[in-house]
Amino acid sequence: MNRTLACKDRAPEVITALLRRARTGSVRDTLANLGAYVFRDGRLVDSVSALSRDSAQSTERRTRYLELLASYVDCHAAVDDYPGWQNRLLILAATTGQCGAHYEQPLPRDVRARAHAAITWMGAHDPDAQLRELSRRVAEQISDTRD
Repeated sequence: MNRTLACKDRAPEVITALLRRARTGSVRDTLANLGAYVFRDGRLVDSVSALSRDSAQSTERRTRYLELLASYVDCHAAVDDYPGWQNRLLILAATTGQCGAHYEQPLPRDVRARAHAAITWMGAHDPDAQLRELSRRVAEQISDTRD
């Protein structure tokens, strides 16, 4: 992963392939998620947006993509999708974990807007009703955190 991240030209392509194909819970899956959080780049945001729209991806993976997109919009945002989220007023938690010195934050406004648009799309079109509602609420709440 270190070599992948060092190669800025190919990193989005490699990370996207891992996100798409790695078996859930595997080492590759863990590395793909880590890489997606660490490598802040408009191309990767666009790739994660495309994956979030792919109904062939499992609901679990699309939920992960929602979490990634939220962190791309606001590096302080973490989606609280733990059981009972439907009854909580706020489903975004503030975190400092995604805003460390190694992260290139904030992303440019237009890139953050594209990530927000993908979340909004999920809130209107995701095939899973619960993920659709979670996405809708994230899109609504995260818009208040963007500058």
